[in-house]
Parts: sequence; structure tokens; C-alpha cells
Amino acid sequence: MTDYYETKSQPITKVMVWEAYKAVKANKGGSGIDEMGWAELDRDRSSHLYRL
Repeated sequence: MTDYYETKSQPITKVMVWEAYKAVKANKGGSGIDEMGWAELDRDRSSHLYRL
């Protein structure tokens, strides 16, 4: 089993990602470098969010 801290330089939890997602969406943030819009992200949010 791979240790969590071996694969990530900074410990980022799924809760932290979810909170960031909600904050950016509430502020009407735009797409990032991947140019993925909110509609595309929300169609399959569970598989996209943690990869961010």
C-alpha cells in the first residue's frame, strides 16, 4: 500500500478540494488552463474534482 504522503508533496484532502470548488463556483470563477466550463465539470463532478 502506498503511503498518502509519498505521492503528494502537500496534503490535500477531498474535503479541501470540495470546499475550494464551492468557493470558486459561488464567486462565479472562470475556467482554468484546461478551459473546462462549469457545465462540463458538473456533468461528472465526482471523477473530475479530486484529479484537480
